[in-house]
Amino acid sequence: MKNSQATLTMDVGGAQLTVDTQALFRAWMEKHLPGDTTTAPGALTRPPLRYGERYIGAILGDDGHGHHIIRPPYERDKQMTWNAAMEHAARDGAELPDRVESALLHAKREAGEFAEEYHWTREQLAGTESYAWIQSFDYGYQDSGHKDGEFRVVLVRRVAI
Repeated sequence: MKNSQATLTMDVGGAQLTVDTQALFRAWMEKHLPGDTTTAPGALTRPPLRYGERYIGAILGDDGHGHHIIRPPYERDKQMTWNAAMEHAARDGAELPDRVESALLHAKREAGEFAEEYHWTREQLAGTESYAWIQSFDYGYQDSGHKDGEFRVVLVRRVAI
């Protein structure tokens, strides 16, 4: 039997068999160890995406619980009031992002992905029912907007970890 870093060669019934060591090890693990052997213990596995969705990232709490953030297809020109945005999200089986998720969407945005304007979050401004938080997708800052104002909408889908 000969061994190099990438392959293993052995005599089998008078013939020489050369195999990739990583492929051999992976096959052995899949046969003898239960569960997913493609990810390291404790590593997050991305959930499957639907057509047009984009994986944004994961948010974990101090207790280790959290969720994946997935952005459904984005309708760039859609502007509406906060209440209409909340209804639109519910109809689409999604939600408006919270402030943390909005900041993550901004940080992970691809060039030209979002209109560089304010987008609604689902969070109301503390102390008033007339305002909610909005996220800027040009400079990344957050501000408050009157719920009767019209801002852009980006939706998220959450998958528990």
